[in-house]
Amino acid sequence: MTNHACVAVGINRYQFLRPLSYGQADAQALQQLLVWQANLPSEQCLLLTDSSTLVANHSTYPSR
Repeated sequence: MTNHACVAVGINRYQFLRPLSYGQADAQALQQLLVWQANLPSEQCLLLTDSSTLVANHSTYPSR
């Protein structure tokens, strides 16, 4: 049996670059597509964005 997982990363604001317009929205759309259309269990799809909540008490915002 195949086991699939997803890490969808969408960052709109990087420290040294101009803000992007659609990174976060695209990652959210990908996660929704995989969960709703491809029936990937939501607990197997991690969404990391500028406004993501903490995961295991760690920030999900990219720092490197």
